[in-house]
Amino acid sequence: MHNLNAAAIRKLTGFIFAVLFSVAFLQLPCWAAETEGSIRLVNHQDYAIHLPVTIRQAFSSVASLSDGEPVQQDGSNTVFITDIPANGQKELSFQATTGNSPKLISIAAVTNGIELTVAGKKAGQLTWDLIIGPKKKREDGDIVSTKEDYAKAFQALNLSFAKTGSGAVFDTWKATGNKSGLGVSVEMKLYHEGFIDF
Repeated sequence: MHNLNAAAIRKLTGFIFAVLFSVAFLQLPCWAAETEGSIRLVNHQDYAIHLPVTIRQAFSSVASLSDGEPVQQDGSNTVFITDIPANGQKELSFQATTGNSPKLISIAAVTNGIELTVAGKKAGQLTWDLIIGPKKKREDGDIVSTKEDYAKAFQALNLSFAKTGSGAVFDTWKATGNKSGLGVSVEMKLYHEGFIDF
């Protein structure tokens, strides 16, 4: 098992926040009320945000936003990265011209997992495990604490990652394995600007 350094932890922590924020605040129920081909994003928080946004609608001829950020089609969805100032809003239009996205993060398949590189520096490796066991009970039948030293018991699964797709906003990776008779599948979106979605 490998530990991530502080920079990688900050990236992953920011990603987790971004996912929670997008679920809570960016479901975009007003999309139908906007003009066709444009969208308004509103940030009600007192801090700026930078995160991926998914629109539940596909636009086959769209390649970028009016601020130059690229757009990627993901099945029936449209995906892009955006910045919204604190307590501010941003109105964007979709366009056919190609946009550019900085590639701040990359990964490589390694034994049993992946290795992350952030801003050109190696940031650590990620591996997975699956721990299965019975519930512990006292003699009187009551269930006792399930606390375990999972780090001590950790044994990396035999997972071989391979890139399954690439795009202007994110690439996709996938690995499969098994343990204790259970199949394990890990699918991942690697956003070029520094987000990872498992």
